[in-house]
Amino acid sequence: MVTELAAGERTVGELAAALPVAQPAVSQHLKVLKQIGLVSDRAEGTRRRYRLNEAGAAALRDQLDGRTAGNRDR
Repeated sequence: MVTELAAGERTVGELAAALPVAQPAVSQHLKVLKQIGLVSDRAEGTRRRYRLNEAGAAALRDQLDGRTAGNRDR
């Protein structure tokens, strides 16, 4: 899902069509990703378009890089 969003904005339906996940599950995943700041959305008519939040993705990368570096030091 994150890879799909990194490629550009998507609706829930577009994500569900591109992934082996049902639409309700996509909605739930997006809700969690939005809560933790990895995804943002905007209204487009009656739909919402979701996109990867670059600042949130960068913060996650930094955290993962730090954990990976710590594992290499062991």
